[in-house]
Amino acid sequence: MSKIPVKKIRSEDRRTYFPFGFLKEFHGSFSITAESLPRLCSSCIKKLLPEISSGEFSLTDVKGGDARSGFSHLTSGEFQNYGPAQDEILLLAGEFRNFDGEGNEKISSFSITVCTRFKEFQGAHHIVHSVTVTPLGEFPDDLSPIACLLNLDLIKDLTIHAFRISMDLFSSRFTSVLGFAPVALDHLLIEVSPTEGLLSLKSEGVKDKAALPLTRHERTKEELVIESLASLFAVEGLSLQSIR
Repeated sequence: MSKIPVKKIRSEDRRTYFPFGFLKEFHGSFSITAESLPRLCSSCIKKLLPEISSGEFSLTDVKGGDARSGFSHLTSGEFQNYGPAQDEILLLAGEFRNFDGEGNEKISSFSITVCTRFKEFQGAHHIVHSVTVTPLGEFPDDLSPIACLLNLDLIKDLTIHAFRISMDLFSSRFTSVLGFAPVALDHLLIEVSPTEGLLSLKSEGVKDKAALPLTRHERTKEELVIESLASLFAVEGLSLQSIR
């Protein structure tokens, strides 16, 4: 799949004192066709959430985005019907079209929500969240919700109405209360409808003013995320490349 061009809506770059450093934000929009939407969604899941693709149901130093944080979400079109759940990391909603034994068409609506919940700390520097998958609606008899997520680009007679990935990424930081502890300082949001999409990146407490969002030197997970985004999107005015 060729890269999807993203046009900048706005960006922000300012100093903050809690956490200390710089706040880096980027918000962009892109157009997409209904035909290419399943390929994009499938690529996003496999590249950004490889743990789900491999059957793992825990995430280290990653959780679903906080629905109460005010992080910008699309409010038009289908997304009016799919407000983010608490710590939701993935949403997929759409319809299956199939036919019964007599050739009558049947439309089945469905949604799959993947949320995270705190599981445990791993030492002073890492945090683990468990993953819960909640399917709603009707699925074909030979297709489980997880198989649906992993094969969106191969399923016939599938219409996607709404797709969202919202991730908070943790970095180990020294805090006055706990000493060193994992803190969610980086945030990613991708929302896509059948015709348009939104890409938002946000990083807090960045030490280098010239750094891009999600490009901290010491974060291997962020390197994976930024490289995955670079393979999917061509962003106007922003070079999505990992800093090594």
